[in-house]
Amino acid sequence: MTAVLACCSAPEWVWSAAARAPATECGSVCFAVSTGGRRACSCCRGSGTRGPPEDPELACPLANGGGALLGDMMIGMTDDLRTLLDQVADASLKREQPTRDQALAILRSSDADLLDVISAAGRVRRHFFGNRVKLNLIVNMKSGLCPEDCSYCSQRRGSEADVLKYNWVDPAEAAETADRAIAGGAKRICLVASGRGPSDRDVSRVAETVRVIKERHPGVEICTSLGLLTADRAERLAEVGVFAYNHNLNTSEANYQEICSTHSYADRVETVGVARMAGLSPCSGAVFGMGGTDDEIVDLACDL
Repeated sequence: MTAVLACCSAPEWVWSAAARAPATECGSVCFAVSTGGRRACSCCRGSGTRGPPEDPELACPLANGGGALLGDMMIGMTDDLRTLLDQVADASLKREQPTRDQALAILRSSDADLLDVISAAGRVRRHFFGNRVKLNLIVNMKSGLCPEDCSYCSQRRGSEADVLKYNWVDPAEAAETADRAIAGGAKRICLVASGRGPSDRDVSRVAETVRVIKERHPGVEICTSLGLLTADRAERLAEVGVFAYNHNLNTSEANYQEICSTHSYADRVETVGVARMAGLSPCSGAVFGMGGTDDEIVDLACDL
């Protein structure tokens, strides 16, 4: 069975290249399925949508009383996974962390269950954030020229990637970029710079940029991502009005030596902790696809 998820708010037919199964005009999200030569849409409910003239046999069978076919055609997730996703979503609504076994079971679920996992996650997102989307802008204050050897990064030492290389952007220029982003709806400006970590002089540059942006836009959130951070520099960033600090853990502790030799996983964890202790909102995550087992991914998730 092949399937496509499509938004059907427009009057046009939406097609799956694999299944060539049409979506409907019902104005909702539909799940078009194709199996054994029969095609149906789970949301038209017999509204009578029709296929294109050159392919009339693809008319939805539900329009002709064929709704009974759909139950036979849909292959859903197992009851065990459905129960698991409900349990994890319910716990998340209470701000409770899933157990290690639960996390592993979700991670090891089949690709066919991906939309169900996304749906469960969407339930949690809607509870806390509704349908809002927050726009953030990154201002690259310094590009390239990094002494670290993080294997995934195009700005690393020895990289042959064709990236821009420049030193610190002038605060006024950065503020003008922020002006345009805020006019377009951005609520957070993130000032980022390549390098192992900021010097006192670098923090002074960032502080001046924050001052200029805040003078123009007092309500905007400022985030910085400057590498490894000491406690006194974190405190200074907080004092000048920085709201959040971004510093990803990137991969698990067990796998970290495979992607970087110039600093350690413990260094990154310490920076996230230093930012939090200074009153900055820690913003941290990971990059997947760089090796590591399922167990190590869950280790990382628990650390985060």
